Amino acid sequence: LLLEAGGKDWHPLIHMPAGFAKMTKGIASWGWSTVPQKHMKDRVFWYTQAKVIGGGSSINAQIYTRGNARDYDAWEKDEGLAGWGYRDVLPYFKRAENNQRYTNDFHGDQGPLGVSN
Repeated sequence: LLLEAGGKDWHPLIHMPAGFAKMTKGIASWGWSTVPQKHMKDRVFWYTQAKVIGGGSSINAQIYTRGNARDYDAWEKDEGLAGWGYRDVLPYFKRAENNQRYTNDFHGDQGPLGVSN
């Protein structure tokens, strides 16, 4: 069962990296903003929170990034999450990637997820 607010990722701007700037103010976002900030000349800041199937991954300018290796190791050590250390999850990252530029011990080149640098 998947529960997410919003509709399908039908909007063409979702599927182009340059569309990111337009997606942050309501097309596939909740359109939230801060109250005027007194000590910043009443400036208002937009808070981007996805409102589309796929969540934040749909409106993040198509950026792929992994978490820091130390975070995975901390989950395993500090939270007792065996199998979540970086060395444990790295094979899954590699299996998912299709990175033709950096095929090495840290990147895969046969997966379904096209990755470029």
